[in-house]
Amino acid sequence: MEDDVNGKKRKLENKGQVTNFNSNTLMTSNVDEEYLQEQNEQNDQPKMKKQKVEHQGSSLGLSSNDISAREPETDFSKQNLLKEAEKLTNELEANGPAGLVHLLALCRLIERPVKVLIPEDQDLVIDEQNTKEPVNVEYLPPEPGGSSGHWVSPGRHLSNNCLFDVVACQTEKSSNDLRKATVQWMRANLITVAEFIAVIEELQRTQNIQVMTGGAKYNGSSKRDAKKVIDNSQNQPCHAHNATGHPRGHASHPDATGQNDSVENYSMNGWKTGFLSRNDQDFVGHYVLSTPKVQRAIQELNKGAINQAVDVFPEELDIELPKLKEYRQGVAISAPQTIRSFTIVLRHHEGKFHNKDADVFVHTFYPRK
Repeated sequence: MEDDVNGKKRKLENKGQVTNFNSNTLMTSNVDEEYLQEQNEQNDQPKMKKQKVEHQGSSLGLSSNDISAREPETDFSKQNLLKEAEKLTNELEANGPAGLVHLLALCRLIERPVKVLIPEDQDLVIDEQNTKEPVNVEYLPPEPGGSSGHWVSPGRHLSNNCLFDVVACQTEKSSNDLRKATVQWMRANLITVAEFIAVIEELQRTQNIQVMTGGAKYNGSSKRDAKKVIDNSQNQPCHAHNATGHPRGHASHPDATGQNDSVENYSMNGWKTGFLSRNDQDFVGHYVLSTPKVQRAIQELNKGAINQAVDVFPEELDIELPKLKEYRQGVAISAPQTIRSFTIVLRHHEGKFHNKDADVFVHTFYPRK
């Protein structure tokens, strides 16, 4: 298969071993991994499903041969992976933060294994078959409410906050030179970088790798901030799902024209519940997005999850709640009713999976009676 990169046809080839991860750092044997997935788009009822993941042996080796077998599990085509690889390269060149993809490229560049120390978790070893002395870095996960973690020298939490500073101390190279050389290596090896992305995203989905920067955030202070996040998700595509956001499909807005832009229009497909106005949805949305429960779900997205469905109850909000109505065929079929809970489904915006400054994607947000 060929892909067009910068106007040139390039053939995707298997290049042998991409990276080796110490499986002890990623999972335990026979783990039951729960993930939330929206099963019924029409009725908006996210359900819990369990998936059995089994592992054998003490080391997990991943090569580019694995990538074609994994591709059906992601909406990313090879072309999209190459675009993402180029985007991450450009971001690094513009002094953006370094993530796990950049670390894999840096590992290839310096030709040494890298051991990532993760507080309160097991360590991650990259290219463990390399017999050279490993470079040691420590990854500090994001603080509560934060959107990205930090790279530091082991035991020196206040000295370094940049991956290249940490590696420079152990390689006798300047951090600026390492960053520039990594950018050059990534640009010259976009296909391999695309393979890194495919493997990492698979592991983030199935093994919950903790090391990555950003992807989703909400740090708003008012309903105006929630309105922006909700509006920017409406009718927009999300990462790794063939679906568009439709939170406004659960708020009354009689003047709306789009089929998913109001509960009146959205209920033409069947029974729905909805807020009595967009203003009500924005008001509650801010408090829901700010709850510790939803903030934890956002952090799961930042750790690699691609879908989080959360139920929030009135006692968690401590505000005077608005009412809901039931709708069918474009009209209200009930009087205003007390809201018993709220369901919000969170994802990443398309193309923002690694963007630490990106707002969270609200796939849907509705009240329950």
